[in-house]
Amino acid sequence: PVPTPGSHELRIRGVDAAHIGRLAATHGITLHELTPQTVSLEQAFMDLTQESVDHRPHQQHRQHRQHQPAPATGEAA
Repeated sequence: PVPTPGSHELRIRGVDAAHIGRLAATHGITLHELTPQTVSLEQAFMDLTQESVDHRPHQQHRQHRQHQPAPATGEAA
């Protein structure tokens, strides 16, 4: 269960709404709404890989940018 701050909702992963409803009824808990939530394939992938993704530029790319010559100004020395 994951409580959502500032709201009256509880998010539960890995169990379908029917199972949750049966459990609640068995224990005398009144539920006013059960709403299944889905995510896109892209969001599911991002959630699964968020720990292994490195959003920083590669070191080699940074070094390459530092060694680029300055643009020509059109003036001869």
